[in-house]
Amino acid sequence: MKPNDARTRRAITFLWLNLSAHIILIVLDSVELMLLQRAKTDNSMEVINLITTSDLIQLIFAGIYLVILVLTYIFYIQWFRRAYYNLHFQSDYLSYSEGWAAGFWFIPVLNIYYPYKIMKEIFSETLSVLGKSEDDFPRALLRTWWFLYILGSVISQIASRLQFRADDIDELIKGDMISIAGSIVVIFAAIFAVKVIRRYEPLQEELYATSQEGDFTRHLAPETE
Repeated sequence: MKPNDARTRRAITFLWLNLSAHIILIVLDSVELMLLQRAKTDNSMEVINLITTSDLIQLIFAGIYLVILVLTYIFYIQWFRRAYYNLHFQSDYLSYSEGWAAGFWFIPVLNIYYPYKIMKEIFSETLSVLGKSEDDFPRALLRTWWFLYILGSVISQIASRLQFRADDIDELIKGDMISIAGSIVVIFAAIFAVKVIRRYEPLQEELYATSQEGDFTRHLAPETE
């Protein structure tokens, strides 16, 4: 069994960074939205230059955001996989290998449900191993987290396609408005993702402490990062 503390800290840190990035995206989209609405009645060079500058700033920040997004996924999935990996040392009744805890995130269609299923199993089996009540299972928390994650992903995809294919100001305005809505949902999804990790953290610590005390007889491996 391997410690998961470092991965927990990294996952939470980048979830907060991702949340902060979406707050900035909301500000940038809002500024562009106001400029586009102004451009419908004022097509002066001043407004056009402001829109061009806004587009350039958004393009630069999009590169920064992409890095944050990729790292957030990497660190969150690393934490997720390690939690499932450790559980294999205490339970013989898990549905999948620990490799699938990462793999399901990258397979279209399957990634809509199976990461959520494994997260439920992580909690339910951990509670079972520790002899805790099923009343401690955070069903509402997990459902809310996954609903917001899926909803935010769908809205963000729709916004990106609208903004990329927009042929006129009205379509750009529509794309920005949907993008803002998507960012708001993603912010709440990040908050609930942190809540999920925080909720599992004490269970994870108890599971590891119990194994270190020798209550489990399987091999305990050192942490590797």
